[in-house]
Amino acid sequence: MQGHLGRTESFYEDLVKLKNVKLVPTEISSFKLIDNSQAVATVTGTVGLEAILRGKPVMVFGFAWYRNCEGVFYVPNKVDVKNAIKIIRNGYRVNDKAVIAFLSIVEKNSTKAYWAQWSKKKAKITYSENVKRIATAIETYVNERKV
Repeated sequence: MQGHLGRTESFYEDLVKLKNVKLVPTEISSFKLIDNSQAVATVTGTVGLEAILRGKPVMVFGFAWYRNCEGVFYVPNKVDVKNAIKIIRNGYRVNDKAVIAFLSIVEKNSTKAYWAQWSKKKAKITYSENVKRIATAIETYVNERKV
């Protein structure tokens, strides 16, 4: 497997040659790994949100939708990574109430709709309803920003 579906065997062979790198069996629960970590680092993955919800700080390298949530350190460069690690090592704790407030705002401002055919079935709404919901969300967004 290559690309977005996985990596070559040689990729993992090279990876484990790096100092301080250990691979864990895929059978180990990601929640177990999160619970036994000081923090989680991800590009944009769901594991970041899972970590925040379990009270662990997260370093996000990419544009994850939750990157402005409490407990998330957006780290696009080496300086920001070093600063985040320093803060986390100094005992940083995620404020659960702030996480809940963030997620409440996201829910309040979200629309249940789909943008890709693969997610149509999960949304459990008709095409017409989907179009209506997206159009209403766009209209609301535009109207709220009028001067």
